[in-house]
Amino acid sequence: MKKTIGAICISPVVTDQVNKIVTTPAYMLGPGIKDIAVGIEKLVKKVVSMI
Repeated sequence: MKKTIGAICISPVVTDQVNKIVTTPAYMLGPGIKDIAVGIEKLVKKVVSMI
């Protein structure tokens, strides 16, 4: 289940495979470090999988 603030999901990871860009809203939308960590961990896993 994705955590949301209102209707905003704080843990998606968006990937541009062609330009090798991975991003997440993480710290901009997270209410606390525990919530922010979810998005950042997903981002790191995606970057590592692209290597």
